[in-house]
Amino acid sequence: MLGFSPKNEQDKITHAMERLGIAHLAKKPLYALSGGERQKVFIARAIVNMPKILILDEPTANIDSQAQVNVYQLLKQLSQHMSIIIVSHDIALTLSYAKKVLYINKNAHMHEIPQLHLNLKEHVCEMDLLAYFAASASPQYTEISSQTPLSSYAQNQPHPNSPESTHHKGKL
Repeated sequence: MLGFSPKNEQDKITHAMERLGIAHLAKKPLYALSGGERQKVFIARAIVNMPKILILDEPTANIDSQAQVNVYQLLKQLSQHMSIIIVSHDIALTLSYAKKVLYINKNAHMHEIPQLHLNLKEHVCEMDLLAYFAASASPQYTEISSQTPLSSYAQNQPHPNSPESTHHKGKL
């Protein structure tokens, strides 16, 4: 029947669940899963046919902080095999894993993300993160000093106002 094989499809599903470490959840009803387990099941469902691009809207909403980190670590592994686009309001968590960020607010602002080492077990001030990237967008902004300046998290990256900065700005 046009190349459709229930056995082949079941094998793909099993492979996706094993890849995400959730094969043990195969017989559990969705309502019995935790928020993090449910997110992993949804991601497994999305990758069964190995898409080239995976688009996720708030993949860590309404799950505990450890489950959020687990989901992002999983997505980082998957990014070796596919492009991943995430819509998120969780700035600190997203910046810990993202390579690029497209910030949209009337205009689109593309940022190459330096490798940041954020300790997500402690408070990360999102205002400091925003100030850091605002400074890269416009020279009139200056980095807000805090207990730990964000620039100390970046490895070998130029100051946002320097000519070597990797910030890009464009209109939608």
